[in-house]
Amino acid sequence: MAQRVTRVLLTVLLALALVMPPAAVACGPDFTPPTFIESRYPDVSPEEYAAGHLGVVLPTYAQSELVVAYRYFSGKPLSASEQKQVVAIRNHYQSNEAGGVGESDDAGESYWFSALDDVKNARMTNESVVIYGAAGPSWPYEQYANCLGDAFRTAATTLKARAQEFGEQSSAVASWINAQDIVFSNCNAQAPGEQEQVPPAADPSLPLVIRQDRDYQIAAAYFYAGRWDEAEKRFVHISADSASPWRAISGLVAARCEIREATLGTDDPVVRQESYDAADARLKRIIADPEFSSVKAGAERLQGYVEFRSQPGARLIELGQSLERAASPDTFGQDVDDYAKLLRPGRWNIQEVQPELVKSPMTDWMLSFGSADRRSDAEAHRIARWHETGSKAWLIAALTYADKDTPQLSELLDAAAFVPANSSAYLTVAFHRNRLLVAQGGDSDARADLDKILRMLPSGASLSTRNLFLAERMRAARNLDEFLEFALRQEIGDQLESAGTDAGVTVNAPPLPENGESGGASPEFDADAAATLTQAVPTQMLLQAAASPRLPKALRLQITQAAWVRAILLNQDQLAREIAPALSRLASGNDTQTAPTTTFFRPFQSAPAAPTAEPSATDSATLLKAYLEAPTPAARQFAAVFLILHEPGLRPSIYAGLGRESLSSAPTGELDNFRDNWWCSFAPPPSPTAGQQYYSRYNSGFYSIYTNLGGPLAILYPTGNPDPPHFLSADERKTAEAEWKSIMQLGSAPDWLAEQTIEWAKAHPADPRVPEALSLVVRSTHFGCSDSDTGKYSKEAFTLLHQRYPKSEWTADTPYWYN
Repeated sequence: MAQRVTRVLLTVLLALALVMPPAAVACGPDFTPPTFIESRYPDVSPEEYAAGHLGVVLPTYAQSELVVAYRYFSGKPLSASEQKQVVAIRNHYQSNEAGGVGESDDAGESYWFSALDDVKNARMTNESVVIYGAAGPSWPYEQYANCLGDAFRTAATTLKARAQEFGEQSSAVASWINAQDIVFSNCNAQAPGEQEQVPPAADPSLPLVIRQDRDYQIAAAYFYAGRWDEAEKRFVHISADSASPWRAISGLVAARCEIREATLGTDDPVVRQESYDAADARLKRIIADPEFSSVKAGAERLQGYVEFRSQPGARLIELGQSLERAASPDTFGQDVDDYAKLLRPGRWNIQEVQPELVKSPMTDWMLSFGSADRRSDAEAHRIARWHETGSKAWLIAALTYADKDTPQLSELLDAAAFVPANSSAYLTVAFHRNRLLVAQGGDSDARADLDKILRMLPSGASLSTRNLFLAERMRAARNLDEFLEFALRQEIGDQLESAGTDAGVTVNAPPLPENGESGGASPEFDADAAATLTQAVPTQMLLQAAASPRLPKALRLQITQAAWVRAILLNQDQLAREIAPALSRLASGNDTQTAPTTTFFRPFQSAPAAPTAEPSATDSATLLKAYLEAPTPAARQFAAVFLILHEPGLRPSIYAGLGRESLSSAPTGELDNFRDNWWCSFAPPPSPTAGQQYYSRYNSGFYSIYTNLGGPLAILYPTGNPDPPHFLSADERKTAEAEWKSIMQLGSAPDWLAEQTIEWAKAHPADPRVPEALSLVVRSTHFGCSDSDTGKYSKEAFTLLHQRYPKSEWTADTPYWYN
């Protein structure tokens, strides 16, 4: 017989689950930024990480991952059993976002139905089981995992044993199956205590073990039906019967009755605490009684669950000490999960037990390493703990937050140099040692070490770790060619998120290709390279970068476009004319063998094509040709403005990840409805809260994600701004600084484009391009970044268009201006 297990959709798992916030799912475009460095979970397999292949460990890692790192850094590697359990934690959050570790087992029901299939002529009323029950009046839209996987496995094991003992077709087995069928019918109880179905008492003629089974089945039916008081009395009675095969498990489930009463049966905090206390006392007796050794591990897990909720401070202290000593190997995984949740900021007032927490060396390290506290007393504490313990864990904590002004920095660097390459701490220590060497001006020493590390990293190593070392090596570059070589990064794909916790990603990428033209995914720029090229390199050098054979064609296109727009904005007419032929080749398709850059936010609509009656041709190649053929600098400037108005992807900055599509073959280019068009003002916002969405860095519309030097890169760029490359001359640095200052003063694209267009329109009213340009200006004020002046420009362009060109089709296509 074929049975199917049907499961209802759940909103939140309660009861025995360690409660996690539900995942919010919304419709709409994906605004996830490109990821080159995972900040929450390492991008190696859970098995590799659990075995001590840690890569560069970041303080932003999930607490569960930092527990593993601490054990290895402290010379206390995980046992095989502990490794298996921490792997299960990450796998759980990757596959089951809403629930707690181990709370539900999809395979459990299949065990039960498989056992039924093996029993000839077995019949059941329930061909499927809904394992989630309604939480009751207090939680009208929530459900809890009522019948867990262990219940189905236990039923399957017992059925096989009874069929073997009494025969598959015996009346005893038939009676047993009918009773169990009734038990599981309560799994989807609509509210505690409502509509329970209870098996009848066993016939006295049935064998003793069947009658003992029946007592347990009746108690279980009450339990699943939410009649926890009645169930508890029956389980306590069974646990007092030394002859019952259900004695030990009944004692454990009696405690579960009290836990369910606390979690589901009351809103009164006093009653809830009393139920927790009663469960805790019962579990302690079970753990201490040798006759209940078969359920000791389960009792310890349940006790942890109870103390997690009723005594979080005491539980946190206990877990910190236990995990560090590996004192509870059977419950290691659950203990790590509990510990991580208790350390999560905002879960409860952790300051209540702060003085006690520092007595646990691991908890002291977790709080210190993960706090990002750079005050002098915090730094002194890390260094003092390193001196006291000699532990690599504290050496890493001290190095992570050190800078070139840190006291005893030379001592820290000397200690870091002696960490062997076969240590789990080596890559983390080496990363910070080289970071500090570069900060001190020791580029030469850092280059030699970084080159050695990059050569030794296997092709399947963590991309986050590889990208971090590439970022360091880029900062130590001796020239532009080296800078570009180490600016190329492989993006991490298949990003996963869970509710409240990010899931890990397994990456086994091929080595980075030499020039991005073959071998795996084409490399891209991360935010450090993009920001440095945009903000700290002179435009003339961008032209050199755009010609580099090291870069894939997509990046050369992006840099060429940015350099040309920058030259236009800076009125560098000669340089812009030097760059334009390369743009012309790209627009005509002579240099586009590989796919052009693609827009990260996919466009949702395109602007209408120019009316056929208009005399001007508006494809990119024609517009570029018109720019090159313009007779004067002023004419070329307007020709450039006209082209930019048609190409919303053009901007003076470099992206991290894939750039915005531009120089398209569409007559008027493509617009992005989320305002990822042209560029926003590069100036900082006038206040921390004023117009923040319109001042997002580097043209990313509302979302400043492309060149954000926060996150993991903040370790290398604590100010949030790029450093001038060390290979630049003093004059080149001054030029780059002056250019960037000028660009910051120009405002957003719609404002600048409007100023240029209106000025030309007033001076050259007979230019046949003017009506189209004014219409496109109004369009830009709607789909581009705006500020307090944008509405003024939109209205002025609109008014000029309608007053001077009332019969133009562009006027008819522009019925509104935008404020």
